[in-house]
Amino acid sequence: MRKTLWRVSFYSLGIFLLCLGVTLNTKTGLGVSPVAAVPIAISNGTSWGYSAVLFWYYTACVGIQFLLKGRDREWKDLLQVPLSGVFSVIQGWMVDTIHLQPQSLWQSLAVLPFAVCFTGFGIAFIVHMDLVPNPADGVPFVISRVTKKEMGLVKNLVDAACVAISLAADLLLSGRITSLGLGTIVAMIFNGRAIAVFDRFFKEKVKNLAGLAPEAAAPQNACPGVEESLLETSEQSH
Repeated sequence: MRKTLWRVSFYSLGIFLLCLGVTLNTKTGLGVSPVAAVPIAISNGTSWGYSAVLFWYYTACVGIQFLLKGRDREWKDLLQVPLSGVFSVIQGWMVDTIHLQPQSLWQSLAVLPFAVCFTGFGIAFIVHMDLVPNPADGVPFVISRVTKKEMGLVKNLVDAACVAISLAADLLLSGRITSLGLGTIVAMIFNGRAIAVFDRFFKEKVKNLAGLAPEAAAPQNACPGVEESLLETSEQSH
């Protein structure tokens, strides 16, 4: 029960930090996060509404995870799409509540590191609790598991791919860049690095508290040879 409470608490903290980071990134006026740039670019260049594009974008992210997981896929992964609505509600509340309006470039740049750290740490808290991640962030997590590569590195590569897709969509559909900004590029580079820092210093401690790390599992006879020798000695003494 205690470990479950830790797990839910860390997961909730992750949702809060992720929404806060994305909100601050938007408030800087320097562009949105890389994963958000893709549906914005498509929506800006077509007659489709942003909400409709976002729904199909998240559905595609879940589909990619299903393909990558193969037989390890879980039906709870489908909960990512409706859960994204919860993220949207919390983020909308933060946008209305946080009255932050940088008046100059240096003020926006001063806010950006906080946005990156909150976003990266939020993603790490969420995915490492192995419950239901945000669809766009579930993709790098699954790729990391399948390829056995560092989560932070995979996040960097996925964000770079999102920026490339957004740029292509902007140029093909709108004829100009509408979805990318300096903040998007900074987030592409440093969100993954923030996750890498989290994994190095906090991952194992957090997972242990939540009962998810290998160390927290019940011991499985770590020294079978010693145990067999003791049994043979016991039998000979009889």
